[in-house]
Amino acid sequence: MEAIAARARSLEPLAAVRLAYLELCPPAIDDVVAELVAEGVLRIAVMPLFLGMGRHAREDLPNAVAALGLRHPAVAFDLLPMLGEDPALVELAARRAVDAAMSMTPTTPAR
Repeated sequence: MEAIAARARSLEPLAAVRLAYLELCPPAIDDVVAELVAEGVLRIAVMPLFLGMGRHAREDLPNAVAALGLRHPAVAFDLLPMLGEDPALVELAARRAVDAAMSMTPTTPAR
C-alpha cells in the first residue's frame, strides 16, 4: 500500500495523496481527512485498496466515509470502487498467472 501511495505521488506531485487505515495501523482515516481539510482540500477521493468484498469494503468504509461527510460538510467525498474491481488489475493478475503457468517446465505424470 505504501508503494502504491508513493507511486501515485510520483505520477502527480501536485495531488494530495495520503494513505489511511480503518483500524490497527496509523494513520487513521479520520486523522488523515482532518489533515487534508486543514490544508484546504475540498474534494477527497477515497480509493479502497481491498482486493475482495469483505466487511470493511462492504460496510465499514462506506459508513466511515458517510460519517466523515457529516463531520466535514464543506468537503465532497468520492468513494471509488475497490482496487480488486478494477479491470486493469484483474487483467494484470490473470496475465501474471498465465505467464507463470506457461513458464513452468512440463512434467510427466508418475506411473
